[in-house]
Amino acid sequence: MNPPRGSYAAMANYRLQAEAGCRGAIVLLHGLGGDLGQLWGVTGPEVGGRPAAILAPDARAHGETQFLGEGPLDFDVLGLDLMTLVDRLRVGPRLVLVGVSMGAATALAVALKCPQRVHGLVLVRPAWLHEPWPENLAAFGEIAALLSEQGPAGGRARFEASPLYREVRAVSPSTASSLLAQFDKPYARARVRRLEDLPGAVPYQHPNDLRAVRAPTLVVGAPGDPVHPVRFAQEMAGLIPGSRLTLITPRDLSPERNLADLKTAVGGFVAGLPPVGPPDQIVTSSFSRGTL
Repeated sequence: MNPPRGSYAAMANYRLQAEAGCRGAIVLLHGLGGDLGQLWGVTGPEVGGRPAAILAPDARAHGETQFLGEGPLDFDVLGLDLMTLVDRLRVGPRLVLVGVSMGAATALAVALKCPQRVHGLVLVRPAWLHEPWPENLAAFGEIAALLSEQGPAGGRARFEASPLYREVRAVSPSTASSLLAQFDKPYARARVRRLEDLPGAVPYQHPNDLRAVRAPTLVVGAPGDPVHPVRFAQEMAGLIPGSRLTLITPRDLSPERNLADLKTAVGGFVAGLPPVGPPDQIVTSSFSRGTL
């Protein structure tokens, strides 16, 4: 069945690498304000020694996906978007979800709601736990307000002169640069709702919800990142049964080593998962909006 016109699945921009004989798919989920290139190349196209498709979509109102839709953005919306897209593309039924920041929260929401679809889970630099508007995401609210009031150029100048920006920059220049780059994203003002809504959303309701994750899980943290506190990664790894925690080189110490560490950790984990079973049939998603 084709998705209705005007839906995310019909309008999503994505990159898909798939060859004959693929079983399951590795799905790469970018962060807030990012795009499908953010994680491309972080892992090879094999799960357990067998070829798998690699899919990297632009989330709604990100990258080249123009679709925004009605109503607030949250992780139910992003999770449902993902599952309708993979079902449309028939790259399942079993998925290895690799998400960074916002993408990690989306992947976690899917793993909790559709455990039968998730073969493996990689949560890179998580920035969301179970409480809305945590202190580490406060900058996004300020950026959203400045974009709405001043536009990209004026808002950028105001934010760069703000105490919050200076405070972040004193801790992590690379994080400060990433925040400043939100003003330079395509259609930043038109897409401001993503910065207004998502910091107030949560991928789960209570810490004990994490104990329900059944997929093999790798959690990746990087010290010294005030938007992605390493304690978030440590808390998740401590609650998800059997999960593995890996800490990688901070970006401020060495961007090259940070990326190399990430590729080593994620690529090794994905390649070491059990092979995906034969795709006898597509298992349709049961993901729906509502309480986790």
